[in-house]
Amino acid sequence: MVFIHGHQKHKHGTRAFEGIDYDNVEAIKALKIDFVQKAGYANLRCMSKPGCPAEIQPFRPDEERDPLRPQENAMATAWSELFGNNNVPQVIATPCCAQFAVSRATVLQRSQQEYESFLDWIYNTPLDNFTSGRIFEYLLACYLREGSHILSGYGAMLLGSVRNDINIARPRTEK
Repeated sequence: MVFIHGHQKHKHGTRAFEGIDYDNVEAIKALKIDFVQKAGYANLRCMSKPGCPAEIQPFRPDEERDPLRPQENAMATAWSELFGNNNVPQVIATPCCAQFAVSRATVLQRSQQEYESFLDWIYNTPLDNFTSGRIFEYLLACYLREGSHILSGYGAMLLGSVRNDINIARPRTEK
């Protein structure tokens, strides 16, 4: 399954090699299905730039917080509510924008009830749509890949060799 934005051309998407030019149609044509099947998950924005910035730091000191990034300020509470634990990582480093490919096997590792609980959270959170949406953009990768993800998209689209995953977060303590 591939999740991308609905528009064909954009400035914040995949440009894994010359010729794609931020074009979703070309990106999907270039997608290595065998890579996605083997890895289970691939972020389609996992490129050398911006890479996987250490953008979300839920425990950043108040004086360093950016008021224009409400998703970071709300992340620790959202993590606890969504995953039922307080094992919130110090850093969540993943590209934004929820554009990824995921295998059927990976999706089926989770129960329908778990996915429905995410929908319930979205419907019932007091957070505004922008903030709750941005939280999901970052946490879906942690959820689907159980946090072992930083550069798991590398190799999905003619980018060369796959780099070793780096474990930065683990949303569930048990399955």
